[in-house]
Amino acid sequence: MSARHFPNPFPDHVDGSMLLQENGMLIEPIKDSVVKIIQHLERMSESPDASRPDDISIYTGSTGAAYLHYLKYLRSGDRRTLDTARQMVENSVHTGLDGTVSFILGDTGVFALGAVICHAQGDKKRRDEFLGLIGWMESATDNTRVPDEVLYGRAGFLYGLLFVAHQIPDQDVIGPDIITRTVKRILESGVNTAKREQCSWPPLKYYWHKHEYVGAAHGYCGILHTLLLARNFLSQDELTNLVRPTIDYVLTLRHPSGNFQSSAGSSDDKLVHWCHGAPAAVHLFSLAYKVFDDEKYSKAALQCGEIVWERGLLQKGYGLCHGAAGNAYVFLRLYQLTYDQKYIHRAIKFAEWIGDYGKHGCRVADRPYSLFEGIAGTIYFLYDLLIPAKSAFPAYELPNI
Repeated sequence: MSARHFPNPFPDHVDGSMLLQENGMLIEPIKDSVVKIIQHLERMSESPDASRPDDISIYTGSTGAAYLHYLKYLRSGDRRTLDTARQMVENSVHTGLDGTVSFILGDTGVFALGAVICHAQGDKKRRDEFLGLIGWMESATDNTRVPDEVLYGRAGFLYGLLFVAHQIPDQDVIGPDIITRTVKRILESGVNTAKREQCSWPPLKYYWHKHEYVGAAHGYCGILHTLLLARNFLSQDELTNLVRPTIDYVLTLRHPSGNFQSSAGSSDDKLVHWCHGAPAAVHLFSLAYKVFDDEKYSKAALQCGEIVWERGLLQKGYGLCHGAAGNAYVFLRLYQLTYDQKYIHRAIKFAEWIGDYGKHGCRVADRPYSLFEGIAGTIYFLYDLLIPAKSAFPAYELPNI
């Protein structure tokens, strides 16, 4: 087991200590300290952005910065932050699109966030233009070369549809047919791959670059998590006989430590990231428990939480995809699962560690100011930490208003 993390220096939670106010926010002394960290990091992020000028993605580009401003609007109601987010999205559109279908690394993220922001501004005409562009993107998901995973593929497109439908409630802006068709394509792809391999279990098989990945970015956890988010568009038969058995298959892809393999059969137990390893499993199994009410899923999620507490302060840095902030979302999700304030304590301790941003000798991210690799995502986590019950991993879980 290679050392890719720093030893966790923090004591665990003391039973009985209350960390939340009645309104669901952190108690004042802790809230104030988190706000100070946010302010410190926001001052740091005022430096010129080091990302490529043509990068418009949510992952490392300008639309990711817009996503952070949209969260600030949701939390504060400050319409100036909404205006800033709108300008960033419009700049992304004019910078250039490449036809990639996913939300995090594709044009769908630009269009979906644009539609939601314009709706919040009352600009129905521009909102509908963005929605039309999302509909136009659907045909690309028919291409057999399009993968099924979250970062580049059909699950990422499906998330974009769900994001819009969730953020514009009581509006028939995303028809159920396009969501259902996208779900069917993902399921059919998994079924067809299993049939080609003459595989009876699991009933759904997915590959990316010839590897049977397990994590959120490219593998089973991300695809199945998104399908569960779309569960209202699946039949009971599809949930029971396709999705659930494949989730049970994922449960078997573990190292002796309890951490999840990066790809099926891998013996290298070194990655504890959202993109690969236990953190993604927490999100999948927490949602699976909510859907299926089976304690084996909540047990798996809680076990993975222990791995993240032990090995989650990463030498790779502070970001969402493969950093301490992304791992800290595990504790916010487990708080929502259990309402045990132990997990709030753990998230706070990771935030304290993040407060010394840049002082641990971590690797500097290629895009140091971006949402998924850099400081914008770290700030996003800290805003969510202020109200743990409303937290949601950006571009993966559905935002809580």
